Amino acid sequence: MGYKAFTSLAATGLLAVALLTGTADASPNLAVNGGFEAADFSGWTLTGDTGDADVADNPALAFSGSYYAAFGPTSGPVTITSAPITTVVGDEYDLSQAIDSSGLSIGTVAVGVNGSPIDTLSTGPGDTTFTVSGSVLTATSTSTVVSYTINDPDGTVNLDGISFTAVPEPATIALFGLGLAGRAGSGRRLRSRKS
Repeated sequence: MGYKAFTSLAATGLLAVALLTGTADASPNLAVNGGFEAADFSGWTLTGDTGDADVADNPALAFSGSYYAAFGPTSGPVTITSAPITTVVGDEYDLSQAIDSSGLSIGTVAVGVNGSPIDTLSTGPGDTTFTVSGSVLTATSTSTVVSYTINDPDGTVNLDGISFTAVPEPATIALFGLGLAGRAGSGRRLRSRKS
């Protein structure tokens, strides 16, 4: 096997390993400051009972990174709304978030997209570790806004790791697989010619 054929086969092998282990390029997070690592609420708008809303700096308690958003206790609901996210109508997106609570009673976090509720999550009593949840959404407009409405009168609800990413299209994955098969086939053809 010649050097050129070997490097081509090696590159194909590395690409296949990256795809199978999930280390190929992942879709970027389209939510601005979804982990609150800017140490503030930049990229988000707060409304309602915002008196006890804060970005906390405690890597030991954060879901990821050093910071997380902390809300409460609330005398009424507080809503945190994302900046508009550019989306493609008909494309699918994965929305996920991590939530925990120090409440003594059950609090709620209502997740909304473009003003419509898509899920209501319960917190507490005494949840001390982050729980990750998510949904796959189909974009209905070229701009998508995500919101979280938090209500916990007896404790603090923590929010971190908000992620809004494009779901790869099946056609893209199929074309990538065909490309890998073609590369493997061309390597075999090259070897058989040299024999």
